[in-house]
Amino acid sequence: MTGITGLGTQTFDVDGWGVDNSDWRLAKGGDDSAGLAYMSVSEKAWKAMEAAKNPRFYFDLRKERKNQVKGETAYTPAVALGCRTGAALDYLPGQAGGDLEKGRIALIDNAQVNARATRAGLVALGFTLFAPASPSAAATAVLVPEGMDSGAVVKALKARFSLVTANGQGTMQGKIFRVRIWDSLTTWTRWRFWRDGTHLRKM
Repeated sequence: MTGITGLGTQTFDVDGWGVDNSDWRLAKGGDDSAGLAYMSVSEKAWKAMEAAKNPRFYFDLRKERKNQVKGETAYTPAVALGCRTGAALDYLPGQAGGDLEKGRIALIDNAQVNARATRAGLVALGFTLFAPASPSAAATAVLVPEGMDSGAVVKALKARFSLVTANGQGTMQGKIFRVRIWDSLTTWTRWRFWRDGTHLRKM
């Protein structure tokens, strides 16, 4: 299982869900640096690695585990990125009086509240959500009305209101735009999006 933007915006219960192997990034939802990834490995997965006969060298978690026990890494780490991660992890308990677990919950709660508010605001403005039955707390995709180019919407929001959104990709380019929700977006930023979004219908 892989998590990128979603981690930090919704609950991910590795043990409760019986996930044997997962990797994720915290650069978005966790306000961490790009370039680092994290992994969780169950005891069942460790045993499978020990029994596996396929050749490996750099991507050998057994070697890394052996070094981690000694407080070391198997290879030279990205020290600067690690320092940035330390700052991000300091931020989490800072939201909850020094409690890391409560800070993690607060991070997810913030994303969930912003997500619900964003979806409600967009619907109130007359837009159609791309996936109303499967909402995300990391980003919201919005369909633009017939005859409107979502790329023009993205450019106008940035040029006229300094609001950064993203165009659709692949076959959805020009048909949807995406609003980010993760990290520490403030209520003021969200309100500005709703306020300025009223102009989109006139484009």
